[in-house]
Amino acid sequence: MTMLLDTTKIGKIFIEEPEFFNPDLINYISSSLPTFKSHYGYRKVMNYLDEGAYKFKLLSKPIPVFTLIQNDDIIIDLNFIDKLGVAYKGNININPRAIYEAMLCGAILQELRKPQWVSSKELTDKFIKTFYPHISDILISIFMKLFAKKYGILSDEAKVEEFQSVTAAFIGRYMFKIQSLDIAKSLNDKITSTTDLMGDIFSVKDVDYNFYIDFISENILFGIKSREFKNTLFTRMGPQMIPAFELPKYSVALFTLLAFNSSILNINYIKSWNKSSFEILDKLVEHHIFY
Repeated sequence: MTMLLDTTKIGKIFIEEPEFFNPDLINYISSSLPTFKSHYGYRKVMNYLDEGAYKFKLLSKPIPVFTLIQNDDIIIDLNFIDKLGVAYKGNININPRAIYEAMLCGAILQELRKPQWVSSKELTDKFIKTFYPHISDILISIFMKLFAKKYGILSDEAKVEEFQSVTAAFIGRYMFKIQSLDIAKSLNDKITSTTDLMGDIFSVKDVDYNFYIDFISENILFGIKSREFKNTLFTRMGPQMIPAFELPKYSVALFTLLAFNSSILNINYIKSWNKSSFEILDKLVEHHIFY
């Protein structure tokens, strides 16, 4: 199955790298983070810090993930966040906002491992019902902004509706592992198209981005190619955002950082493409994950 990133390879890189040790690091972080104590994630971030859950590394290879969960550890790549801040003249001088964001991302990912969200490595109904409609809305707005105008469908209301329906269905099947069009429609009001083509997304054995791109190329965005789609996504979003297009838990975590006006993702402007969905997601994280 074709993915946008190789999660197995990324995990191997994270695990093989030694932990970065500097006796001043934890003290620096502890003294810097109170700046964010009014944020709803602060208490949980500090709890994980006090428990020793955060492990900091300096990855030698650039990869598009700066936070990874390994068992009960929350591993953070300090090189991604602020390389000079860690290494410059042996001092620790990391941007406090950047380190808080990375730790917040890790806290969200760790919280989403709890039984109410994941059971036997599968997303629970609660996770799907809570996050699928809003993650889908955000991804649809991104795809619309990147491709709809170029392929001339903005003036065609029917094509826009079909594109949104197909994309919402694809996200439901590929990312959230929903196996039925009827279930996806019951959870997502963006799925309004009733064409026979919609059923194909749920009837084939394997659905991936190549399937999706071929599907929209043949039926909606006529002629779009896989290389163009993926290159545009990598170029406009940045490699660090690619996990949000593959893994639902990363979608929740990374889009929450954007709602927080991220200093390390550098694409906060995409919030203006769907302001209401970002605001809703932020509130869901606050009240359902960090309650």
